[in-house]
Amino acid sequence: MTRRKGGAKQGVVENYDRILSGTFAIIYTRAVSAARLGAFQTLIQADPDNTNSVFVGGAAQQPIELPKGESITIPTDPSLIYVTGNGERVNWIAVR
Repeated sequence: MTRRKGGAKQGVVENYDRILSGTFAIIYTRAVSAARLGAFQTLIQADPDNTNSVFVGGAAQQPIELPKGESITIPTDPSLIYVTGNGERVNWIAVR
């Protein structure tokens, strides 16, 4: 996968060839990844087997509700995305 960076005048093309992923149960509000992974895009999914919704956002608040099975793609590193949802599961995949 390639992505053009820096606008048309600079014409810098970066290759992204690594896919990272994970799944976890939410015990407390936390970042999707504890370490910065250098990813430019992350898909977050509320596990289809969840009972309740999960909530996604930044460190200060998580205003976006994801009902079970729903997903959202956010163009940033997973370490900058926070989730909450008492005991529910989250699946994620990121490209770097």
